[in-house]
Amino acid sequence: VYTQIISFKISLIEENSQELIDTPSKQKTKRLEAILSEIRGVQKEDEIKKTAKWQVGENLLILCESGDRWDIKVLDVNGLYSYGGLQFQLKTFWFYGIKYKIFPDDLTLEEASDFIYNKEIQLAIARKMIMDGLGEKHWKNCWKKMGLNKYF
Repeated sequence: VYTQIISFKISLIEENSQELIDTPSKQKTKRLEAILSEIRGVQKEDEIKKTAKWQVGENLLILCESGDRWDIKVLDVNGLYSYGGLQFQLKTFWFYGIKYKIFPDDLTLEEASDFIYNKEIQLAIARKMIMDGLGEKHWKNCWKKMGLNKYF
């Protein structure tokens, strides 16, 4: 009987301690939630600036870059992969994510790779880049092909 009680107490302690452990998966989820929460606050300000014309341009860019497939990974002619609906390369995604305060300054390149397929984050970074006049440079083929200057 005592052995069963001790065994039961040990398994309760193990179960409870597992819930308290902050696993890497839980940390990634928390970090993503914090990033998305920040983006949503900034996007409210940006919504005022966006027009229907802007939305058309954004949709054309996404269709041209990926066919609106957010899980796509493409090997570019430069030997690097591009990811998601807006076809960001990892270092570009990471750099501009930090530059525009979408990511915290201490986010590592490896951590950024956990978020590269996230549509909301890609859109937030792309919108800031376009507002800074970097759209034509970054997405030059689709920008020219789709005539995007008239939308942004």
